[in-house]
Amino acid sequence: MKVKIKKEGKKKEFKLISSWSEVSLDEWLKLIDFQKGTKSEEARETIAALSDIPKNIIDQLELKDVAALMGRVAEMQET
Repeated sequence: MKVKIKKEGKKKEFKLISSWSEVSLDEWLKLIDFQKGTKSEEARETIAALSDIPKNIIDQLELKDVAALMGRVAEMQET
């Protein structure tokens, strides 16, 4: 799935997984490790692991945008 982020007047396009079949074992193990931190750290690391969005850009996202990305991940967990 493509995610468009507008930063400094420029739109950049990144990739977020669209199904769990795209997640490698290594990525899955990293996701399990992230559940030890705070919810905000977990969200940051989850988005970073499941997309190609750099962490510095994730840190600059508005809360509503992080919530929307995590909502997409939650939807995939249900299927």
